[in-house]
Amino acid sequence: MPRRSDRNTSRSATATYPIRVTPKKVQRFLTLGAFSLSVLWQSVLTVFLDEQIDEQTTVYVAIDRTTWREVNLLMASVIWRGRAIPLYWQWMAILGNSDYAEQTELLSKALPMLCAYKVVVLGDREFCSVDLARWLGNRGLLDDNY
Repeated sequence: MPRRSDRNTSRSATATYPIRVTPKKVQRFLTLGAFSLSVLWQSVLTVFLDEQIDEQTTVYVAIDRTTWREVNLLMASVIWRGRAIPLYWQWMAILGNSDYAEQTELLSKALPMLCAYKVVVLGDREFCSVDLARWLGNRGLLDDNY
């Protein structure tokens, strides 16, 4: 049977082929150990912050703890356009409120990503300790007017 001349049968170097990415493929890729999820997320977040938020802009960081069934999660998020974008999170070993040590550990890992911005930390009554306010003040994150 003769070849049809109107059909392109050669695969050129410029041809693009769609890659189907499924959650299972991503999960398998991450289990290779070549990358860690936190390193990947921090890289993506750094690019996002650089492109979306001007330096010296006031950035609001919400800290919160939530419980889903048996999972207790402590999270710091940037508030951007009415959305909370996670900066850093940590699993808590026990259910219940976080303490000063857990809160400062979380913030000490989340806040360095925002050194180019003026930061305002927001939290509910779980985060109202004098020690935490002093810790934030020692890092220049407490307004002298309060």
